[in-house]
Amino acid sequence: MSPARLAELLEDWGYATYLFLLSATGVGSPIPEDLILATAGYLITAGEFSWAGAYAVGVIGVVGSDALLYTWGLRFRSGAHQGWMSRFVRPHHLAAADRWLTRFGDRAVFFARLLPGTRAVVFLGAGLRGMPFGRFLLYDGAGALVWVPIVLMAGAQLGEEIGGLDQLGATIGRFAAWIAGALIVLILLWRWWRVEESKL
Repeated sequence: MSPARLAELLEDWGYATYLFLLSATGVGSPIPEDLILATAGYLITAGEFSWAGAYAVGVIGVVGSDALLYTWGLRFRSGAHQGWMSRFVRPHHLAAADRWLTRFGDRAVFFARLLPGTRAVVFLGAGLRGMPFGRFLLYDGAGALVWVPIVLMAGAQLGEEIGGLDQLGATIGRFAAWIAGALIVLILLWRWWRVEESKL
């Protein structure tokens, strides 16, 4: 789904759809969580969403999605649905999550919430290891309180700069430096993650 179509969908159906789409990322939705949050940030600039509403629903949605992944890990631990889940959760995924949880303890859930691409594996692993649900919510919620406003602000800033998603192509050049900087940060974070993983 394109950003413009997603913005239209959220504008038409509001917070309920925003919450539903975020929650659905926990069951394999093809729409990335961060795209949904960034689009909500854009709609803040457009006057369709409020900061308070987008932030509160965003945190509830991502934590709810993460809790679904945690629950899948618990069910996998108990032997339920291992047949179909094994199609998506490979042994090396679980081994990587186990190494991170062993090295960093429950804090790995907090770090994973801030590092896209690591979340599903770590949250499944937390359930698989039987981490108490209250502690999972504590660390995941803390991470969500930090991450959600960052993505909302990025989307809102984009909305202020371009005025509309339909103008994105014409103005993308103005964001070349910002995009390059963001990519460098992501690459550095990924390299740090790989270095730390190699120490496990």
